[in-house]
Amino acid sequence: MIADNEAKVEIYALIDPRTGDTRYIGKANNSEKRFKSHLRDSRRRKTPVYCWIQSLSKEGLMPRLVVLEFCNSSNWQETEKRIIAEYRKTHSLLNLADGGDEPFCSKEQRAANGRMAAIKRDRTPEMARIFRLKCMVCRALKQGYGSAEVRAKLRSAAIRRPDLFACFSHC
Repeated sequence: MIADNEAKVEIYALIDPRTGDTRYIGKANNSEKRFKSHLRDSRRRKTPVYCWIQSLSKEGLMPRLVVLEFCNSSNWQETEKRIIAEYRKTHSLLNLADGGDEPFCSKEQRAANGRMAAIKRDRTPEMARIFRLKCMVCRALKQGYGSAEVRAKLRSAAIRRPDLFACFSHC
């Protein structure tokens, strides 16, 4: 049972759209937001899960996100480890770790990683401008601007090029 005053954590799976197999299990406070970051990170990171996402992208596909379980912020590590262990028995998971806080990355390291990503993004005026424009479009879509046709076009672009348009995959 999840207490009302305790944060809820989602244990999610990324599913191969071609086979229906579960390929990755993770934890997120907001699985939709985490899913978008997986799509975005797949263009520059070379772990097995990101290489798999990139291979799907080349076929014009993207993984399907499924929330498997909700749990407390105090016990998510055990829940994620249990689910990964269960799925490893019957699925070919791409998870490198057994779950929980493995590999551990401190808040300071995460902040440093974020700063490095911002520096790379802002290295050229063009990339910084593209980032700002995407943020503006996303805000406008969240506020209800844009027709159903525009949203469909953005979703189509996100499927074809998640490395560029993943932020529009669920608009």
